[in-house]
Amino acid sequence: MQTQPFKKVQEASYLTADKAWSYRAILRYFYIQHERMGEFLFPEEILAHLKDLIVR
Repeated sequence: MQTQPFKKVQEASYLTADKAWSYRAILRYFYIQHERMGEFLFPEEILAHLKDLIVR
């Protein structure tokens, strides 16, 4: 029985990218806002959230 290596999952490529920490933080913010029924997100909101994470 030969084992085949797993194929890359394009949709999850952000997890292993160079700046994965920032992609994950942004997507987490999107998810939280989605749960809160936030329909529209502005770049300024996302930047403020990232700055808040860095300060902590």
